[in-house]
Amino acid sequence: MMTEDQKKIKRYVNRLEWKLKLPLELKVRISGDIGTEIHSRMESGQTVDEALGEMGTPEEVAERFNREFAGSAVRKNPARYLFLIIAAVILAGAVGYAVEGYMAQKELKEAAANVIGGADGPTSIFLTDHGTGTAGYWISSAGLVCACLSAFFLASYGRRAASRKYRKCITLSAAGFVLNLIPFVFTLGAPYLSWVFPVGTTVVEIDPGLTANLITLILSVRWWRRGRPKDRPGGKECDVG
Repeated sequence: MMTEDQKKIKRYVNRLEWKLKLPLELKVRISGDIGTEIHSRMESGQTVDEALGEMGTPEEVAERFNREFAGSAVRKNPARYLFLIIAAVILAGAVGYAVEGYMAQKELKEAAANVIGGADGPTSIFLTDHGTGTAGYWISSAGLVCACLSAFFLASYGRRAASRKYRKCITLSAAGFVLNLIPFVFTLGAPYLSWVFPVGTTVVEIDPGLTANLITLILSVRWWRRGRPKDRPGGKECDVG
């Protein structure tokens, strides 16, 4: 069980690491140095609050290190926002498809009522859902959105972030992969998101959600394994924001 002083130090260091815009190796080194400095001050007779107060807020300390190591700062690729745009387009398409299906179903019901209803009284009829694969389309769309979000986070973190960050990407990619499998496993039918390529006399159909989620899942796992602690005492991972 952590003491109250240990909790304060952990919160301070975690906040500092969150504010550092530097590669993982530098973050680990700086957090280790800061932790050593705090304990050194406490061994000299200071309380944890006095030690942290003299060192400055995590934001102030991080700003000093960010300026000192400005040449090593992590530069995030602005192209990562393209994945968010794609996700928004997919969601807009799914909403548009739902509205289109609702309007078509409504028109079909009205037309059927005019034809079947008459002097003999109301007549009830059974109308199937507009298109046989509305659920399949929505589920596969959700799966592709998961892939886009995972790709966005991967592009934001890069290859050298703390391994805990990639767990979010692994979860998103795995969930998206499962979602894109559902229309096939449970035969929800078409339409669902797919790429169709004519090859000679045959047609090749590729599910973009399955493909994208598989790629992001492989990258997430590889980068997660790369970021796992190897030489730190006890093999404990540094809890970077």
